[in-house]
Amino acid sequence: MLLPRCARQSALNQFIKFPSYSRAFHITHIRWNIAQKYLKKVQRRAEEQGISVDELKQKVKEKSRAPLPEAQVLQEQAKKKLEVDETIDGGSAKQNERKDESPVKPLSEIMDIHKVLRTPHTPEQISALWTVFHASRSGGTGRGFLSASVPLNTYEKLLETGKQYPSFILPLIREARQAESSDSSQKEETTGYEFFFMQWAFHPAPRIPSPSIVDAPLPENAIPPAPVHPIATVLFTPLLEYKTHQTFATPHLVLTMYPDLAQTHQVILLRGELTPSPAGNGKYLLSQQDAQLLALGLQWFYLAQTRGEQEETARSKERTELLRTFNENPSEFRWEDLLKHADPTS
Repeated sequence: MLLPRCARQSALNQFIKFPSYSRAFHITHIRWNIAQKYLKKVQRRAEEQGISVDELKQKVKEKSRAPLPEAQVLQEQAKKKLEVDETIDGGSAKQNERKDESPVKPLSEIMDIHKVLRTPHTPEQISALWTVFHASRSGGTGRGFLSASVPLNTYEKLLETGKQYPSFILPLIREARQAESSDSSQKEETTGYEFFFMQWAFHPAPRIPSPSIVDAPLPENAIPPAPVHPIATVLFTPLLEYKTHQTFATPHLVLTMYPDLAQTHQVILLRGELTPSPAGNGKYLLSQQDAQLLALGLQWFYLAQTRGEQEETARSKERTELLRTFNENPSEFRWEDLLKHADPTS
């Protein structure tokens, strides 16, 4: 809620002190007296040399443009040293920025988290608000975004497995293609697959900032303590594109998991962002359905050991073994074994 204009101006005046008109006039008068004394001195010097004031100014300017050779050498050396120092300091600053500052947009810049903290909310209510918020994006269609809430204990298991196995590949089924068999009169349909390379990254989670002076105050101790768990991001990039461009490859989907409310509400807010197509027109590099399948595949493999269904025990062990082999013994990994798990909905 905004304060009235008069109240905001009063609050602003507490931090900004404006100079009085009498003081400003007094300073201007002093500067004028100094300028008059300087002008008389220049006129006297010009008369002594038998030239005009303008000629004297030009003479001084030309003299300043021609420094002594020794001074010129020193200037160049100092300039080079300054450039080297700036390069070192600049590189150090950039390294510190990459190391200390998270590249992830904080949760407070995505949604009005203070509005959530002003009144009590259950984890279920927060999850519902998070879902509705993303469903209202893109003109009310929700296209280009995924959202979910993750229980804290589940997130801790994801973190443990993600740190142990920070990369993997997931297959997506593509449309069946017709291929000629040995008998040229017959054609067989073969299922196509596209592999996506996924990478985990972990970033320090900042504490939720205090509301600004113009916002309504929060209840006492409403802001949670600094998160203990890191922010986790998962990038999904087509494997072929990643092999071609490596770190310059464009991810088609980025999942971000925010632990800001983990200590107070035992919930992690997951946000998925699809990369817009360069062609524009509201299109994306990945379809909404494919993005959901990749997010489901992450859960299928990185939470394989936590699923309790007895009938899935064998397949869960296979997924865990595939994940381990890919990261620890890549030479023994067979992508053909991965295809039976290509459809996580089956």
